[in-house]
Amino acid sequence: MQERVKQWWTNTFLPSLKAAPNNLKIFLTTPMVLKNLGLMLVAILSFVFVVIIGLNMYTQHGESIYLDNLQRLPLKQVKKIARKGDYKVVVFDSLWKEDIKAGVVLSQNPSPGAKIKEGRTVYLTVSSNTPPKVEVPLFRDAAYMYESYKRILEVRGINSEIKEEIIDTKQAKGTILYMYHKGRKIEEEMLKEGYFVEKGEKLDLVITKQVIAQRTVPELVCLKLSTAKFLLESSQLNFDAIEDSSVIDLEEAYIYKQTPDPGTNLISGDYVKIYLTLEKPMACGSDDLDVSDEDENQF
Repeated sequence: MQERVKQWWTNTFLPSLKAAPNNLKIFLTTPMVLKNLGLMLVAILSFVFVVIIGLNMYTQHGESIYLDNLQRLPLKQVKKIARKGDYKVVVFDSLWKEDIKAGVVLSQNPSPGAKIKEGRTVYLTVSSNTPPKVEVPLFRDAAYMYESYKRILEVRGINSEIKEEIIDTKQAKGTILYMYHKGRKIEEEMLKEGYFVEKGEKLDLVITKQVIAQRTVPELVCLKLSTAKFLLESSQLNFDAIEDSSVIDLEEAYIYKQTPDPGTNLISGDYVKIYLTLEKPMACGSDDLDVSDEDENQF
């Protein structure tokens, strides 16, 4: 057996192996084989080309485009632009703007000029035709002063103007008394309960004013406080009372000193300082009657 294998190896296999390269070369160089190899090469190259083109077309589907600037445009026009650009638009939010009519694009996401794929959804914020309701602040939030209150209203989007100025010597100039909204009188107590108006509406306020006028200080020494108050109010002057330890009833106390002196000119609303004591000062004289005593003796 071994002898037969050895003969096959020596006489058959080794000669065939040595002749294989030459036989393969002869086989590959025959016209028929060369033709078939050429057709196979063309087929392979064609297949690779088709695959590359297909992949390119697939990856370019939904190719990036630069997003249009849609802001300040009417929503109807924006939808036409989106159809041409092969993307979608959706209204995500709406805001009220006093100077912009309803249905105008205020902002967009993504922003103008951004790269997006075809078919992408763009979210829009558009102007609304219904202004939101805002709460009117309390007068005391501005210490009742109109200029401060006006600024608070402006921050909340509420307009205001002065409807009327009323003379008031007891309060500072520009103090808010009350206001009107659509003809309705609004006072502080109503605001405490919560009062709402539409953004952009106007409130008409009534405030105080002061007329600068000179007032002559009357003679007050020797008078009771009750009588002095009447004279000062008639002169549109205020007073500060300072009583000594003997005073029990302010209204029945006597004035023994005043500042400034009688005959001094003051501005309407200014203060006169008066000093009070229980007993009528001796300098006034017992026979001198004050104004209240004279009034009583007339009856």
